[in-house]
Amino acid sequence: MGAFAALLAVALYLWGVDYVWEPTENAALGDTVFRQGRQAFYADTHGSEIYLAERIGLLTSPLSILAFARASFRLAGHGTSNLQVELDSDVTIGKKRFVKGQPIDTGLDVPRGSFVPLGIRIRKFGSRIQLGVTCAFCHSTVSAEGRVLHGAPNSNLNIGLLLALTGSEKDEVVSERFSKWPPGTGSASSDIESVPEKIPAVWTGMNHELPESHRAFVTKEKALAIVTWENAVIPPRLAPSTATLGHKGGAQVFLRAGCVKCHSGPALGSSKGPGLLGLYWRAPYLTDGGVAMGFEGGEIGLPLTLLAQRPVDPVQSLHALFDRDLRGQVILANSSHPDLRQVHVKGAGHEHWVDRRAGFLDEERQDLIAFLLSDWREGTGDRTRAWSKRF
Repeated sequence: MGAFAALLAVALYLWGVDYVWEPTENAALGDTVFRQGRQAFYADTHGSEIYLAERIGLLTSPLSILAFARASFRLAGHGTSNLQVELDSDVTIGKKRFVKGQPIDTGLDVPRGSFVPLGIRIRKFGSRIQLGVTCAFCHSTVSAEGRVLHGAPNSNLNIGLLLALTGSEKDEVVSERFSKWPPGTGSASSDIESVPEKIPAVWTGMNHELPESHRAFVTKEKALAIVTWENAVIPPRLAPSTATLGHKGGAQVFLRAGCVKCHSGPALGSSKGPGLLGLYWRAPYLTDGGVAMGFEGGEIGLPLTLLAQRPVDPVQSLHALFDRDLRGQVILANSSHPDLRQVHVKGAGHEHWVDRRAGFLDEERQDLIAFLLSDWREGTGDRTRAWSKRF
């Protein structure tokens, strides 16, 4: 890219940042708090610029603003779910060597027609350029067509590697640990030994509070606005397919298997278990995001899916969640990978089986999965349907 094109790319970054993130689909919403919450979700950085610049060193690292701008400019407005950014300089993290010009899979999403990754805000203060991130950085993504999926987890966002590359000169031990996090995971803990957790969705079925780890960054009024917006957002509807047929029988399996003990209410969630709204978009599964299966046969576990830049199949991953034999294969695959082993990502837990040893047929497990992926929210009450009409 020539010097003029590079400068143009940076200019587009700085110019385009303020018009991209206000979604246009539902601009007529009348609820003031709701609109304020959406604005805060997509536009407010909550002071993250200070942390990213002073603590992390972003924009002075091998991943500079010019590198991000060049990568976005090359998209020519087509959008992507994985912005590949070329390094500006060589860097070593642990035993891994990254060379200048090497493309890095960031997992950053760029909506169609935009030049700025989703959830990133870039501002110019005098002669300084500062970058901050919003809630949408982790908690929204884009579809294959480049449309924004509000509230969906960015399941391939490579937070760990981004932190490792930007902080490599500040703390080599911490950077090496970050580099081992699988895509789509992060940690709010200051403990370097903590297990990274999967980025959650914000679809809550109107039963949500802002996580305690987030409350320190916003005022009480802004937190209320954000929660109001998040509680109203619903996942995209799936087109009927073989994956969602037979969901009526699956509801009976859901009851027989005892799922309702932990998953009940408008979003099939309670204090005992997370909501299941939009489960299709939440793969891979469990807290550590370790239950993953690919669309092709033999793609078992994270090493052969996200770590290999291969998509995760929600249907097959749910089979692995409920079938103990498949789960054993997933755990074995994850445990064989040295990076996953070091950060304790296995895909273990939730030992509530719907398999033959538990007295269920394979077809019944398929029906259960069809139910979980179907649009069962139509029966969750007038209040949910009323909110749904706003989208």
